[in-house]
Amino acid sequence: MPCDLESEARMSLGSGPCSGGKISIRSWIGSETSVEGRMDVKHLAGKKAPPFSLEGNDGRKHSLEDYRGKTVVLYFYPKDNTPGCTKEACGFRDLQRSLDKSGAVVLGVSKDSVDSHRKFADKFKLPFVLLSDPKTEVMKKYGAWGKKVMYGKAVEGTIRSTVVIGPNGEVVQHWPTVKQAQSHPEEVLEFLKKPG
Repeated sequence: MPCDLESEARMSLGSGPCSGGKISIRSWIGSETSVEGRMDVKHLAGKKAPPFSLEGNDGRKHSLEDYRGKTVVLYFYPKDNTPGCTKEACGFRDLQRSLDKSGAVVLGVSKDSVDSHRKFADKFKLPFVLLSDPKTEVMKKYGAWGKKVMYGKAVEGTIRSTVVIGPNGEVVQHWPTVKQAQSHPEEVLEFLKKPG
């Protein structure tokens, strides 16, 4: 079943490895990325990745410079412990071995607190670092925060999106709007497997 906002609104997460228990639609629907997309999309592929320095759930500061010489998958998501974000995180978790073989480092970013990230990562045994961007400064640099259309209305919030940053610090792939959270990690892995 496609993992989009409309289908998620019709189901509850009562079972399965990524289940966090039943969640009411009212409690999470406002934080999810719109299936109707966003406005003013900025494509970053081919450009130098904006620098960042954010605290992670491991208690350390992480900067882009720390990962020079490595491929970085930097994915932005709306909120810890919401259905789509949980499925996406668990998807990256379940592909960790293959991602490691590709030489990529996965980093998740949202405006949630470090404490929220720590609980989320512990709950779902996430093997990668989650970075806290409470002021949305890094999100804005990457086009992951701004205006989007939700149920016909323009709102401001997190845009679920992903960039792959090459070893030289250049963005080699950019998904400005991710609509299928559950299948997106596989999409990222397939890109990383491509030769060249």
